[in-house]
Amino acid sequence: MAYYQYKDRRLHYQFFSHENSEVPLVIYLHGLLMDNLSSGYFTFAHDLKQHAHVLLFDLIGHGRSSMVKQGYAYEDHFQDIKELVKLVQTELKVKQLSVMLIGCSFGGSLALYASQYLENIQSVVLLEGHLGSPKFIEQLQSDLQATGDEAKDLIFQHFQHWLHRESERKRKRLMQRAHELIYDSSLLKDLQTKAKQELMAEPHSLDYIKQMSLRIKVPILYLYGEHSDTYSEALSLFQERQAHAHGLNDQFTCYPNRGHALLWEETQAISQALCHWLKS
Repeated sequence: MAYYQYKDRRLHYQFFSHENSEVPLVIYLHGLLMDNLSSGYFTFAHDLKQHAHVLLFDLIGHGRSSMVKQGYAYEDHFQDIKELVKLVQTELKVKQLSVMLIGCSFGGSLALYASQYLENIQSVVLLEGHLGSPKFIEQLQSDLQATGDEAKDLIFQHFQHWLHRESERKRKRLMQRAHELIYDSSLLKDLQTKAKQELMAEPHSLDYIKQMSLRIKVPILYLYGEHSDTYSEALSLFQERQAHAHGLNDQFTCYPNRGHALLWEETQAISQALCHWLKS
């Protein structure tokens, strides 16, 4: 285990260094609440490290990273990414030439955000990634504001693909961590601010897709399950970019009869797709 501390934020990370310092740097951004870096570590990381430097880390408030009262806005997460990239370049002495961002579920919206500001971005992978649209953020916020048994049911509904993989003791610990994030931190407030900003700029979902299509200047690999609630919005972004030549090098892969738990349901296929994309 390795940790990086700056200000009040203590980030838990795992870094795989390739013997060739000039290969790309892959950064994995996991999902919200129940997820952590282990979802990448136990699936594709060991295959990717054969071709690239790989950086996995627990988002603030998740896994073994510190729980802070405030600081869950997209800008805060982006600063965490920048700090860890700087660590890789300086203390770990890796020459960073290009970066591939992999965003899983909520991490997809972070990857899209970070790709607009981080230097040397090569591509983005949306692995069942949410786009961070106002509709998604408002629905998530509404769900997370539930209380009592309703809240427990919603958490289980959204994250059962993760919970089913863990022991009863680990599930309870994950649920407690999620509860703290929802009720004892600024997570909901920060998401609400993000939603309001996007709604003011793009009041309709279609406008958001058009604006996102223009914002992202690098190729995107889309990996989605056919029955996922994230599928249609991601497909709309892909089609918009293709129609207006914004994403000529984008690739969209749909996995039949799969849902939001795609990473666990198609682990080998996902790992192969990531390695192929990285080398292409």
